[in-house]
Amino acid sequence: MANSKTNTVSYAKKKPSGKGKKKKKKVKLTTFGKILFTLIILGIIFFLVWGTYKLLNKKNKTDNNTEVTEIVKNDISASVKDIKKEEKKAEEIDNRDNKTKEEKKKEPEKTTNDKDTSKTEKPVAEHVNDKTNIKASINGYWLSTSEGAVLTMNDDSYSIDFAGIDASNPIAGTYKLQDKKIIFSTDTGSCKGEIGIYRIILDKHDIKFICEDDNCLKRKATLTTEWEWLNE
Repeated sequence: MANSKTNTVSYAKKKPSGKGKKKKKKVKLTTFGKILFTLIILGIIFFLVWGTYKLLNKKNKTDNNTEVTEIVKNDISASVKDIKKEEKKAEEIDNRDNKTKEEKKKEPEKTTNDKDTSKTEKPVAEHVNDKTNIKASINGYWLSTSEGAVLTMNDDSYSIDFAGIDASNPIAGTYKLQDKKIIFSTDTGSCKGEIGIYRIILDKHDIKFICEDDNCLKRKATLTTEWEWLNE
């Protein structure tokens, strides 16, 4: 009996069976799982940054395109203005030319007798063949600016009067015009009988003699100097 009680008590003291609350187990990630999770997070961050960059870049392109468009518009406007100015100038020139042509048509044609007489007459030297004009132009008194001699031309005769010791020994004779030349002959003085051939150049109140042939050295030295008109 004693043994049975003992057994009964021992059984009563036994711990209850494993029934009751279950403990939660913690989930542990493996190394591969950690890497995969990190890659996913980085991918999300990358797409967010890339999207933001694309939006900003698109906005900048839009702004740049707007600026370029404005510049192009301004350039086109300036070019159009320049073209209009050139067309206006060309039109003004055409109108002026047409007006000038019309005025010329209205002007009466000048005949030979209506030539403009206001122009300065050509020097007598260009009419050398006209002996009357030559004689009318050279007749009178001329002074040598370097020798002090006086040349007197009168119709077909001439004389060269000297100053100083040669005053009593003038050179005198006749002359004649031939083509563009004047031929002097000497009747008196140290060069009697000598012929001198000169080209004559007349320019208003100046006269020049260019010697072509003269054996009278004194006449040659005097006539080839500068002469000044004394008849005024």
